[in-house]
Amino acid sequence: MKKETLLNIYKLLDTDLTTNSLYKLMSLCDESEEFFLEFCKNDLVTKQNFDIFIDISKCLSELDMDDKEILLYRIIEVCKDDYIMCNCDYSYILETFPHIFEFEVMDAFYITTQEELTYYIVFLTEEFIRFLKSQKNIDMNKVYDNDMCFIIDNFKTLLEDLIYTTSNEVNPKINDIRKQRVKLFIDIISNKDIYEMDKEKFECAVEVVREIKNVDELKKIKNQIKINGNAPADTYIDIIDNFSSDVNEITINRLQKNLQNEEIVPINLLEKMLFKQKKKKINTRKKEEDIDIVRKILKPLDK
Repeated sequence: MKKETLLNIYKLLDTDLTTNSLYKLMSLCDESEEFFLEFCKNDLVTKQNFDIFIDISKCLSELDMDDKEILLYRIIEVCKDDYIMCNCDYSYILETFPHIFEFEVMDAFYITTQEELTYYIVFLTEEFIRFLKSQKNIDMNKVYDNDMCFIIDNFKTLLEDLIYTTSNEVNPKINDIRKQRVKLFIDIISNKDIYEMDKEKFECAVEVVREIKNVDELKKIKNQIKINGNAPADTYIDIIDNFSSDVNEITINRLQKNLQNEEIVPINLLEKMLFKQKKKKINTRKKEEDIDIVRKILKPLDK
């Protein structure tokens, strides 16, 4: 790091914070120090997120692309927005940027050149920014109803699962359908009508669409989620899960709930007095009855 840059950082940040972080700052050089300085100039760097912006600056500088500043200012723009800064999970949002930059893109896309590697890192970053920017469209009374950490964790899980993406097309272009799956996922979780549903319904939608591997199926489910948004929670969950041909956490919860078979059995008078009733699992159904329950939940997707 140049001494002039460090002097400018001292002018912008708390003196003790800067002094206590000199070795971290010294690791920045050339572009990375300039990027970090830009974050400081925009009043984004605090004691709580200092290390995160160090990481973002380094990751940005390592991208093999021209006009890195464009991506830098897009990140600055969205991170400065009040609706993002006021989120209680602001630090977790920021941590997602270096996570994407360091994500093993070659495991998710077929890549042969450094330019392609950079292209897909930027693509995933831009999609995450698109989701964050969509928060502006949400009713301010509901914008913080949903758990941002839950949403981000599902986004990360989707990225790890991209290799399994499928399509009904004959000989589809692998990278194209994987990109499409990311875009469709972001479309759904960014949709105002879907985001503003009850928390339970929204989280159900996120968990189901995260696991849908076929992009053609994913295209169709968005309308199903919106159309059934006013249905009672239990009915809604069943409808949305039934629309998916892939097993997800909602499917597992439904199976466990419906196959659970408990009878109330008093163990002895003392326990009955102390604990009123103690549950003891007793399977009273026949195997065929269990299979009927499973069949109803795992019935084939209606095409």
